[in-house]
Amino acid sequence: DEKKPDAILDSKAWGLYRLGRFEEALQTILMIDQKGFDDDSEFLEHLGAIYAALGNKAEATKAYKKLLKVDPKHPAALEYLKGKKK
Repeated sequence: DEKKPDAILDSKAWGLYRLGRFEEALQTILMIDQKGFDDDSEFLEHLGAIYAALGNKAEATKAYKKLLKVDPKHPAALEYLKGKKK
């Protein structure tokens, strides 16, 4: 599967995020070719959450809006875009 290395990077980035290592998580997730993941709801959720954790509201909003195009009822994206998440 050609996405496998990117899926591993996404998992690593999410693990770093869960450990509170947000800058490392961002650097890891940005290694992924995002064009291949524009329709991957899990990747977009992770990207949005990492940007949000770093206080980058513009990039978090962009990721969550892309996520809603893939999954219009995604709870994390809806919650963030309604301003409930910081």
